[in-house]
Amino acid sequence: MSRPTCGGTRKDSSPCRAPALPDSALCWSHDPRQAEAARAARATGASKGAKVKALNGRRRRLDNQAGLSIFLTNLVHDVVEGKQDPDVARAAMYGCSILRHLAERSIEKRLAEVERLLASLKARPA
Repeated sequence: MSRPTCGGTRKDSSPCRAPALPDSALCWSHDPRQAEAARAARATGASKGAKVKALNGRRRRLDNQAGLSIFLTNLVHDVVEGKQDPDVARAAMYGCSILRHLAERSIEKRLAEVERLLASLKARPA
């Protein structure tokens, strides 16, 4: 059983396709009873968006250990000082862990190739 869709209209004049609230013909963002909660949610989203944009201005190369370390150190300081939202920092730290893993795999591949070349040089007759 699917829920009915909202009877409201979007900013572009198309019909809203969000599910209606159980006791209303409107969705959460169009129902006037939810206006204050919707306003607060929009304000929170705008605040978090601004904090993400602040991170963009400090882009570093994060493809090596030094770059990741500097970025994470600054990020931790910003969270402790209240300059960065912990949720944004958590997502950035997760991304850094993935980048670290990728960098390690790249180094492992390069090292394996160097070891292979050294072994082939040692195997050559003098």
